[in-house]
Amino acid sequence: MRTVTFLPSYRKIVVERGTTVLDAAQRAGLNMNVVCGGQGKCGKCVVYIQSGKTEFDKAKYGRFFSEEELKKGACLACETIVQGDLQVMVPESTLIQEQKILIKGLENEILFRPSTKKYYVELQPPTLSDPSPDLDRLLWGIQKSGGPDAEKMYAPLEKLRDIPSILRHSDWKVTATIGLVPGGYRVLDLQENDTSSRVYGVAVDLGSTTVVVYLWDLVTGIVVGVASNYNKQISCGEDILARVNYARKNGLTRLQALAVESINSAITSACNTAGIDRDDIYEVVVAGNTVMTHMLLGIDPAYMIAEPYVPVVRRALSIASSRINIACNPNGGVFAFPAVSDFIGGDIIADILACGMADRDEISLLVDIGTNFEVVLGNREWMFSCAGAAGPALEGGEVLYGMRANPGAIEKITIDPATLNPHYVTINNVKPRGICGSGL
Repeated sequence: MRTVTFLPSYRKIVVERGTTVLDAAQRAGLNMNVVCGGQGKCGKCVVYIQSGKTEFDKAKYGRFFSEEELKKGACLACETIVQGDLQVMVPESTLIQEQKILIKGLENEILFRPSTKKYYVELQPPTLSDPSPDLDRLLWGIQKSGGPDAEKMYAPLEKLRDIPSILRHSDWKVTATIGLVPGGYRVLDLQENDTSSRVYGVAVDLGSTTVVVYLWDLVTGIVVGVASNYNKQISCGEDILARVNYARKNGLTRLQALAVESINSAITSACNTAGIDRDDIYEVVVAGNTVMTHMLLGIDPAYMIAEPYVPVVRRALSIASSRINIACNPNGGVFAFPAVSDFIGGDIIADILACGMADRDEISLLVDIGTNFEVVLGNREWMFSCAGAAGPALEGGEVLYGMRANPGAIEKITIDPATLNPHYVTINNVKPRGICGSGL
């Protein structure tokens, strides 16, 4: 085993000999710019070896550096192999910088009809004259309290095992959490006493670059918390293509873990702000592009980037939260939006529902500009859609001063209609360094 120390943070990690410096950095919690997904093509993951033995092919990758830089130990983290204990200097420019993430937008009135509800019931204990089974007694009590038809509800085996002790320990006063699932209504949870006011859901916007979560009170229909952060998968590749290639190299498990970690981090932040226990979250709805959804669920996306461009699944999926370790009640469920094709995913379906264009007679144009760029044209009778890469174009690929939404990026421009004088706002109100997608 070898110890790698990263400067100037002095983060240390112990790794096996033969590990790349990039892998060591990721394990140490350092998020580097890896536009190409660690294939040695972009030259962004620059580090300087201060001491220790490594393997780095200067003949192949030396084109990224001057002779003076090479003498100072410059190399690409993704192509440098750890052979001994190392000290590695990581320039600030190599690390992913803080980015402003849009979390607010226009709000529309919606029909609030959550698929998960809680019912508080006070049951009569069984007697010799009324020896009904515990489950029947519970389900009939839920129905009398305004819940679904008792015949349409069921309890899974793990809940059946809990029912007798919980009912008796609580003196037959319990709160049942009921979720609408394929095939009927499922008893998700059973708690002592009245907890009917504590039931929450989370809406997740799983983007290629950012993750935003909205914490909903499923009783009142009010958003009680919002949080966002980077999609940690960015350390494995900046765009979809790079990440799919990373997944091909036995990286799918890591990509899934990073997606889950990104979502859980945002959920935890939203819960802490709102003062809510994660165990009171029973419903998580995820909207993301087709590749992001596949990766979140640990499904191989490789066949979507080569002819004939076929995803494994396009339909909506409902799974137990415990199957992918989402930070909510382990009895809760995760619903993933359906997709239309390999590159028109659940995020666009969510856009269409949110803006209401599927309910209109007039023709509308929906434009979603993110790392990926999607356009939908149509009305209630028909729709056409297409997609492409927008992030690289907006962030410097085509726009001369294009950049990410980092400090110094122009994010808003207004023009005085009387004088035609322009006014701009930069992120963090610092000297302008370029213009980001919002500014454009």
